[in-house]
Amino acid sequence: MENKHGYKYVLDGEDTRSDDDYDKEQLKRGIEVEKEHTLNEVISKIIAKDHLDEFPNYYTGLDAMEAELEKSGEDFKPDDLDVLINNDEHKKEHTLIIKYSTYVKNMKEDPLVKNIAAIGYLGNVGHSYAIILDPDGDNPINSGWDGDGSDHIFEIIRDNEVLTSSEFKTLFK
Repeated sequence: MENKHGYKYVLDGEDTRSDDDYDKEQLKRGIEVEKEHTLNEVISKIIAKDHLDEFPNYYTGLDAMEAELEKSGEDFKPDDLDVLINNDEHKKEHTLIIKYSTYVKNMKEDPLVKNIAAIGYLGNVGHSYAIILDPDGDNPINSGWDGDGSDHIFEIIRDNEVLTSSEFKTLFK
């Protein structure tokens, strides 16, 4: 999948964009900022480049915005995203049921659960990304997540176990 600038990348960390195409300080700052969303520095760099593709001074602007919010006394936290999402009049909550079989007994070790949690972990905080399954095969499968904040995975239920969105990140330490 290509982004709007024509660069091709996949979730496994491959990225054809050269670091030299970005302001060194902006990219360095971006990698550090995006580590709040992932422990993987390669993915952190991909996210930072995505922001810098849209706005070359994204992280300078982010710092200014955060300073302004601190000055105003507003206390907006990522947890407040649930409030914004739940106030959306046009959004409809859906339940998706997937029947499958596995030998994995522990829900938190189940590869399918981990994949869905990974989508929620990144997507719930507003990041868009693309996934290409079998990129070198005859029929690669392209998929992705909009990450605009209106799409949100609230919980994963397997049998009688529940994994809430606040627990997704615990699967990736």
